Amino acid sequence: MTAAERAAAEHDVSIIHAGILTSNKGAVRFYSSAGFGPRGTLLSKRRPVRES
Repeated sequence: MTAAERAAAEHDVSIIHAGILTSNKGAVRFYSSAGFGPRGTLLSKRRPVRES
């Protein structure tokens, strides 16, 4: 995380996003402990799988 945050700062990036599924509790804990928090809403829709 330190290296990623340093690289972001060097490139004048002000927001770092981490796309995590809420069911991945370990990742949610990890990123939360690193200072990440909720920001906005991401909506998705699963496309039906076409059988071939």
